Amino acid sequence: MNPYFIVSLPRSRTAWLSNLLTHGQSRCLHEAIGQCSPANAIHDLREVLSNAHNHGKHIGDSDSGLPTLWPRLKDAFPKARYVFIVRPFQEAFASHRKAFPCFDEKMVHAAFVRIDSGLEKMRLEVEQSISIDYDQLNDPHICKYIWDFCAPGEPFDFERSEMLQTFRVNQIYDAAMERAHPAVAQQVKLLRHD
Repeated sequence: MNPYFIVSLPRSRTAWLSNLLTHGQSRCLHEAIGQCSPANAIHDLREVLSNAHNHGKHIGDSDSGLPTLWPRLKDAFPKARYVFIVRPFQEAFASHRKAFPCFDEKMVHAAFVRIDSGLEKMRLEVEQSISIDYDQLNDPHICKYIWDFCAPGEPFDFERSEMLQTFRVNQIYDAAMERAHPAVAQQVKLLRHD
């Protein structure tokens, strides 16, 4: 199994790309390491990807946490392909603060720095990779380029790509939060408007 990995800073459309890349014979998980125990992250990730491989020919994970597993990730998957989504640090951090205003800002900043450092190391060491600017993800031809890199030989569905352009993960997150914790959801809405 030679998976593909979508890596970036948080708030760089990794969830959206996971949806785009889960179609036909491609299965792209989102934040698969969240299903893994910290002590056995690589072993568990291999198992999660292997299980997904039973349902598709091209398997990947779109996850901003993957850079924290470098270089163990490279050792475990030496033939993996990587898509780097490049978004300016301050822009991604500001987006996170707006989306999740109740998080501890210093803790989140430290996590962003750690992820950004891992991304830099990864970019220098991986052999099979492409880099895409965050702002280019609205271009269906760029989406096809990513698709062809991750799922070679599989047909790209331009109509589906266009449909997904309006999909925003925050809308789903906000609706789930509203149902599960209405008081917290109201506080988040108030904080976002300050």
